[in-house]
This record gives sequence, C-alpha cells and structure tokens, in this order.
Amino acid sequence: MAAIGIMLAIRVRPRLGRYVARMPATDVTADVARITLAFFLALGTSELILRLTFRRSSEEQPASQAPLRRRDPTLGWVFVPDRSSHDSTAGRTVEYTFDSVGYRVRGPGQSVNPDLPTVLFTGE
Repeated sequence: MAAIGIMLAIRVRPRLGRYVARMPATDVTADVARITLAFFLALGTSELILRLTFRRSSEEQPASQAPLRRRDPTLGWVFVPDRSSHDSTAGRTVEYTFDSVGYRVRGPGQSVNPDLPTVLFTGE
C-alpha cells in the first residue's frame, strides 16, 4: 500500500494537477459532484441489498432448527432462554438445555455461576 501511495504521489499527482488546471472550475466542480453522488448512491444501494439478502449471520441456522434462536439487535441472534430440546445428528441425540439467561447448561434447573473459575479453550 505504501508503494502504491508513493507511486501515486510521484507519478499521478503532477499529471492530475496539470489536467485539472486546464479545466474550467465549473467542470471540475460538476465532475466532483457527480462522483460524490455516484459514491453515496452506490453506498446506499449496497447497504440495502446486503440488509435484504443476508438477514442472518453466516453461522446462524434457520430459526426452526434446534436449538431455537431469536434475533438480537446487538449480537445478531441468541439462543432462546429457559428451555430444553434435543436434536438427532448422525444417529446421535444431542440435548440442549438453556438457563433463564440463555447460557447452555447440563440440565433443567441448573444455571451458570459466574463466580466459579472458568476454563477457556481456543484453537482449531
């Protein structure tokens, strides 16, 4: 990026300056206004298309699939709290139980204790 910036400063800037100096100020202003308008129209259009096309995050599964999810304005989606369900995958049944806050727990009636020590696993 630095090399491209240096090349633009050395090669393009003087040529662009001479070109702009030969043009009337009204033409330069009109060109800048058209480019600015095109930029903002493209930005608005792309934002609208992205909002309509990608309503869910790439990791989210359909809302009807276990465990159930709901939309969240901050995170995109969260698990539906205070419920239990199960799902069969590759012949294996997986139990999903969530406490009243939405954390996954071992079984109904249990909750996460934030005061207990925590182990964090990372990696692939």
